[in-house]
This record gives sequence, structure tokens and C-alpha cells, in this order.
Amino acid sequence: MNGRFTWPGTVRFAKGECFCFIAPVPHETFDAICPHIRSFDDDPALKVAYEEWRSRCTTFQARVAAGEPDAVSAGRHRDDIAGRDPSGRDGPTFQRTKRSLPKPVR
Repeated sequence: MNGRFTWPGTVRFAKGECFCFIAPVPHETFDAICPHIRSFDDDPALKVAYEEWRSRCTTFQARVAAGEPDAVSAGRHRDDIAGRDPSGRDGPTFQRTKRSLPKPVR
């Protein structure tokens, strides 16, 4: 959950409003992660895909700033939520934006 509160006050969530998602993952899982920092120059195809994605996002944000109704109503560039990769093609099939979990057993 990410949140930024820029001044003191009260935060309220309406009943039933989702405010975070908790993924129960054993903390040891994170010990096995070894991030690598690489240059886009090592993967020219990925660099091109990123530049295309960045251009689409920049164009979209300019449309929102200009008040174009369809861009304003969309609210944000949604390739990631739609499960599309940076080039706009369908991405991983494991992309999930909503989960329907069974009720907890008591």
C-alpha cells in the first residue's frame, strides 16, 4: 500500500472500499531475490519497446492536460492494468487486477 499524506488530517475509507491488498508471501521468499541492474543498451529490443511505451504515455498525459474528454475519463494510461507489454502487445497471462478469493475458513 502506498499513500502520501501531505498535511495533517483524518483519512476515512467508506465501508466496503478497498484500500490495500495484502499478499501473504513467506518473508524468506524475498531472501532468494537477487536484483540485477542492466543497461537498456544490453537489450536493444527492450529499449525500443520502452521508448514506444514512454512516447504513448507522454502523448496520453498531454491529451489529459489538454482536457480531451476520452483521455480525461480514462484517467490514466492503462497498458499495465490491461496486461499489455511496453510495445502494446498482450503481455503475461498472469496479470491480475482483481482477485476473487474464497471466504476464510473459521
